[in-house]
Amino acid sequence: MAVESPLVKRFASAVNSLRLSYVARIHEALYYEMPLNRRIEAAEKPRLPNRGSGAFQVDLAIGVEREDPGGAFFTPLLAIEFKTQLTTHDVITYSAKAIRTKQVYPWLRYGLIIEGGEMIPGRFFTHNQGLDFAVAAKGYLSEGKFAGFVRALVVGEAALSDELERARGKNRSSTECYRSRKEFGRFGALFRVQTTR
Repeated sequence: MAVESPLVKRFASAVNSLRLSYVARIHEALYYEMPLNRRIEAAEKPRLPNRGSGAFQVDLAIGVEREDPGGAFFTPLLAIEFKTQLTTHDVITYSAKAIRTKQVYPWLRYGLIIEGGEMIPGRFFTHNQGLDFAVAAKGYLSEGKFAGFVRALVVGEAALSDELERARGKNRSSTECYRSRKEFGRFGALFRVQTTR
């Protein structure tokens, strides 16, 4: 069994303490399928996602908790996997998980945080098909940089999730243009990161 990165708990704790409107959940299960019957209804009554029953477990899910007449529910906006080092197998596996999971949650942003590297290895670009982001985070793990890194990543990716959901909303025909953009560079240059002293 793989050893879990201590960064998962540290990242979740930072999200939950930064007074953002998001909640971080460790080892959250997210659906990768939701079968329909021939009447185009859910084949089974939806339940909480459970790993091994049409759901994958992710290291960390970040989303919003809401109440409705049926009770409380969690809507994931980001799914993040944490790796100390990144292998080809990791890229292929997490890319496939991202593709399947986003079939159920099309607004979901799915990515990787690589703790042990200063740069994203080339194998990521060769084998990735479904991951939305990857960050080589070694330079942002110090106490003075970590909170700013977490805030910038979560707020930035959640904003993109919101845009995806709006584009899929009622006014789909009001979108004249769509463009997917890949951004490369230093995290601090692509996201506004504030450091503390």
